[in-house]
Amino acid sequence: MDAHDLADIARGIRHRYRGARPGPREAFENGTYGIYSRQLDHPSLDSVLIESISKEQLPDLWREAQTRFGSKSVRVYVDDWRLDAELEPHLGTEGCNRSCEMIYLAHIGEPPCVEQVENLTVERASADTVREYEVVRAKSFADSEVEPDPEEVTANAGGIAADLGETHLLLGRVEGEAAAIAGWYEGTDRLVFHLATRMPFRNRGIARHLLSHVIQETYTSDHRSVTIFKDPEETPVSFYRRMGFTEEVYWQARYLYRPR
Repeated sequence: MDAHDLADIARGIRHRYRGARPGPREAFENGTYGIYSRQLDHPSLDSVLIESISKEQLPDLWREAQTRFGSKSVRVYVDDWRLDAELEPHLGTEGCNRSCEMIYLAHIGEPPCVEQVENLTVERASADTVREYEVVRAKSFADSEVEPDPEEVTANAGGIAADLGETHLLLGRVEGEAAAIAGWYEGTDRLVFHLATRMPFRNRGIARHLLSHVIQETYTSDHRSVTIFKDPEETPVSFYRRMGFTEEVYWQARYLYRPR
């Protein structure tokens, strides 16, 4: 993959956050200082991407955000590291706390071998199985086998089902039990947004198997690359780099704004 391709991948990711390539359940609106995103099925993920602002204008940004989102907490993104370095010391005093940084990595080179895992079967999740998918997601991200709230599962599964077509999902089963998931957005470049395994099934190579499956399928179809995003402070980033995700194509600082 040459530098031109990597630049095109980066532009595609930027376009998604700026509303040029929205998902089916997203709505975008341009504001004075950035771009507002509404997640129609997941209001807790509503956000504003800051594009251009000075520290003196931050109070104006919060007022503008409250006219759109009310008094609830809102995610705030900055994808220009120079702007982030300028704003970070002042965002905290305005009630905006830094949560993490996210890097987007593109896969380069030959796809990894899909190593077989004993008793593992992989299927495409459908409208009939999105509830199982959501339960695996909730348990995996919570690092817990406690059953998630049924109402939240129903609501989130409904949002997942509404996105089928734009998003594609894999469900891994061990001896028939839902154990792991992978999810990605389709496009010229596939963007993996979920890769998770429930605690009792970890350290068996299941996540590697699912991700290898996605990568191999990408390169045997009409897609150019696979990208994935993670917090660089988390251990799994080294796992992705070992699998060939070596080129950083996008960076983003993430904050959570809690109105006072």
